[in-house]
Amino acid sequence: MYSGKKKRHTVKNTISVTVDKVILFVGQTFTGHNYDYSMLKQEFPPEYPWFAKLHVWLDLGYQGVQTDYQGTQLEIPHKKPRNRILVIFWTWSTYCKSIGT
Repeated sequence: MYSGKKKRHTVKNTISVTVDKVILFVGQTFTGHNYDYSMLKQEFPPEYPWFAKLHVWLDLGYQGVQTDYQGTQLEIPHKKPRNRILVIFWTWSTYCKSIGT
């Protein structure tokens, strides 16, 4: 993958760590243009309950994981809405979830 910031070709890995920064898993190295979520799907096929009993925090590069993988504790942060403050959006979405809409 070409990094415009570093002005060179780079490689990517999937790394899983605990809250205490203990490394649990280092995935294979991918070269070229690869999305984070497609790398995760290759290393952890969605057919198996990999994350069913775990509380997993992911970044915005893994959008769609909540629909493809089993597990109730798959957390992805909210993306900041355009021209708005993130806190207002988060409060409103939390309110909607609490009343069941």
